[in-house]
Amino acid sequence: MKGSTKVGKKHRLYYVTGSKGGVGKSLVATSLIFFLLENKKDVRVIDTDDSNPDVGRIYENSLRVSYIPLSDNTKSWGLFLNALEEFSSSNGDAGEIHVVVNGAARDNKTIEHNGDLLNSVFQEGLDYDFSTLWVISDSIDSVNLLNSYISVVLTGNLFVFRNLHFGEPSDFITFNQAIPNLKGRVNGIYEFPNLDSTVSSLIHREKLLLSEVSKKVSIGWRMLYLRWLNDVRRNFHSMNEYLTKLEENNYAD
Repeated sequence: MKGSTKVGKKHRLYYVTGSKGGVGKSLVATSLIFFLLENKKDVRVIDTDDSNPDVGRIYENSLRVSYIPLSDNTKSWGLFLNALEEFSSSNGDAGEIHVVVNGAARDNKTIEHNGDLLNSVFQEGLDYDFSTLWVISDSIDSVNLLNSYISVVLTGNLFVFRNLHFGEPSDFITFNQAIPNLKGRVNGIYEFPNLDSTVSSLIHREKLLLSEVSKKVSIGWRMLYLRWLNDVRRNFHSMNEYLTKLEENNYAD
């Protein structure tokens, strides 16, 4: 994936996945949306998780959200790609849009069967720079699923987020051992900070916008949350700087 896409197109598309449930992808997607909005970006959301579309539910009253469950049914992929085109065309010359896709748990099968569409659709004029944010746990399954994903999806940038809910970076033994083999495929590796379960449960239960959390918790949880939020900002700021630098280099070429 590394170096396989040209940044500098009008819009950005972020696919947040991990191909299994419970790795924390919904919180990563929610946090990414918060970061983009905080930086005054024009954001759209597509939630493909039909069993637990938490991201869509959090933002459906404040952003344009589409629910498109991706499956082995090719029609679902047609609807997904059509939605991306519609987002782009309806925005006209109003400026860059950022589309965040919350991937479904166990989406590895549909990626295996239809992920090749992502390798060709941007060549057909879909006006996005594409990035995958792969959220990983400390299990061997996470690494095997990542390898399966990058064997099918050959386009775009790839950023891996080690979810520190599962331990320190050194605890991700299988992934850490795989890093040498991933060189040339991964554009960046980040540590997604662990959020205290009291706060994360509140977000999940009440479908809270991250901008509202501080108003809902007592000062101890608030301070822990604000520290977590600053760590999240640093992650996405670094990723955004990387993408912007690629964009500038492509313009220079």
